[in-house]
Amino acid sequence: MEQDSWVEIRRPGASPLISRMVKAGSTETFDITGPATLVVGKPGVVQATLRGAKLELPTVAGGTISRVSIK
Repeated sequence: MEQDSWVEIRRPGASPLISRMVKAGSTETFDITGPATLVVGKPGVVQATLRGAKLELPTVAGGTISRVSIK
């Protein structure tokens, strides 16, 4: 991450895996089983991968967040 960013991983019927501000320069790794939704603030400054492949973080129309379904 180039700047601090809000990161949240939501799972249906369960508490979020993460829901907090992540500091610039840090790396976070999560074991995600089943479907989930990744929500990222300032997606232009965050690099995300899923199973080793780059994960695109498209911006929600008119907003400054990205919401991506993970399966």
